[in-house]
Amino acid sequence: FTLDPKKGVILCASEKIHQFVSSDDLLTSNATSTPLKFAKFNPVDLTFITVENTTIKIWDAITGKLDRTYHQVTNSPITCASLDQSMRRIVVGDHKGNIRIINYVNGAVMRDLDSH
Repeated sequence: FTLDPKKGVILCASEKIHQFVSSDDLLTSNATSTPLKFAKFNPVDLTFITVENTTIKIWDAITGKLDRTYHQVTNSPITCASLDQSMRRIVVGDHKGNIRIINYVNGAVMRDLDSH
C-alpha cells in the first residue's frame, strides 16, 4: 500500500497490483506520519482500512477521503491486524498480547480475548 499524493494515485498489492486514481488532491490532514501496521482493500464496501498505533481509519476507495476513524481501539499499540472472511470484522492484536474483534461498520467491540 503506497500513496503518491502529487499524482493522486494509491497503489496496493496482494496477489495483484491495483491502482486507484483520484481527481481530488490526496494531501490531507487525515494522513498519518506514523508507520502503518496494516492496510487492506475491502471489496465488500469499497474501502481501505489502515491501522496505526491504537487507531483504525476507514477510507473511501472511490473518493480517497477518510470515511471514519476509530480512536483508542486498544490500550496498547496495535502490532497486527486482519479482516475476517466476510470483511465485516477487524481482528487486532496489541503489544500486551490481547486480541480484540471490532465491528467494521461502527467500531463497536464485539469480543475481547485476553492474553494468558
